[in-house]
Amino acid sequence: MKNSNRIAITKYSCDGKEQEILLYLDHHNHPIEFHSYDMSAPSLVGNVYIARVVQVMEQIHAAFLQAGDLKFYFPLEDISNLIFTKKQGNPNRLCQGDELVVQVVRDAIKSKEICVTGNVTLQGEHVIVTTGNRRHGVSGKLPGEMRKNLKGMLENYKNLPFGVVVRTSAGEVTTEDIATEIQGLMDVYHQFMSAVAHKTCGYLVRKAPHPFCEHIKRLYREGCCEFVSDQTVWIDAANEMGLSDMVVRSYMDSSYPMEKLYGVSKMIDDLRNKKVYLSSGGYLIIEHTEALTVIDVNSGKNTKKMDKDTYFLANNREAAIEISKQLRLRNISGIIIIDFINMSQEAHQREVLSLLRSSCKQDYVKVSVLDYTKLGLVEVTREKKFKSVSEQML
Repeated sequence: MKNSNRIAITKYSCDGKEQEILLYLDHHNHPIEFHSYDMSAPSLVGNVYIARVVQVMEQIHAAFLQAGDLKFYFPLEDISNLIFTKKQGNPNRLCQGDELVVQVVRDAIKSKEICVTGNVTLQGEHVIVTTGNRRHGVSGKLPGEMRKNLKGMLENYKNLPFGVVVRTSAGEVTTEDIATEIQGLMDVYHQFMSAVAHKTCGYLVRKAPHPFCEHIKRLYREGCCEFVSDQTVWIDAANEMGLSDMVVRSYMDSSYPMEKLYGVSKMIDDLRNKKVYLSSGGYLIIEHTEALTVIDVNSGKNTKKMDKDTYFLANNREAAIEISKQLRLRNISGIIIIDFINMSQEAHQREVLSLLRSSCKQDYVKVSVLDYTKLGLVEVTREKKFKSVSEQML
């Protein structure tokens, strides 16, 4: 179902860095998602390299690799089905001097080096191929009967030298379309394997597309039908994506820049602010630490005439909805601890937890709302897919 939301892409200079900004806005121009891309330090996530093992550190269950001037951190969690272009020593373990194919899964953050995996992923519109994990799977978000049919179809591919994962978007197309895409990715895989066989350490095997391309296609599948940008390169890119019923508009008003039209500067200030106000008079405090994110719910200076239990429930309900929005908007991931206002009635606690779970289902990445701890805190985890706003805007 199409909606009246829009995607907007523009440039913005922030703290001396030239940024590309992608906004996903509702029909009131309120932001739902915010993504930035540092043009002076492009992301390497998704790039595939041939790298050499410099050191294996069994005590920390990791290895350090190098590809040209790039240094990589390689967790030794799953080293089955690695693609070696040069092998030294024991054939059943990673050894110093080995050269293998790796894919970047995380850019360098502060003191942490670039993180890579040996499980190379080749993505299509509705299907993903994985070289390391050779199991087949179907998105759990698809309806039961459809998942059963798709799993049956994947039985035809059980002898392939790679894994096949059917994405949620496959629910919009036929099994014939999916089979055609799998065949196309099989061809890409064989071309890929043929190419790496003749390359040496440091070679960039495959460059990932700009991350905004994935966002545009995903939001289009979610029902967004309008795209606007003041950047010619993005107007051309959107037109070339074949998004048939999406309106693509070029913003041409040089007297009033697009960044001012959508209030990008204020939006960034708001996203950097630890405090988020609620209409009830309460507010959230969002604190990031190295290990987790803590969200504290406060009642503020509310003067509404209602009993304490009723007010605390209303405040926490509003906070639960706002927290789900902030997690997506700020790209907060990892472990999140929420300290709601204490409620004496267990039924009210369950109601707030249920509302938080249902609100988080709108997110495009996996969010798990666990339960209250013995201290009355709510534990949440959100899958890491992109840098948080706090990381992007350092």
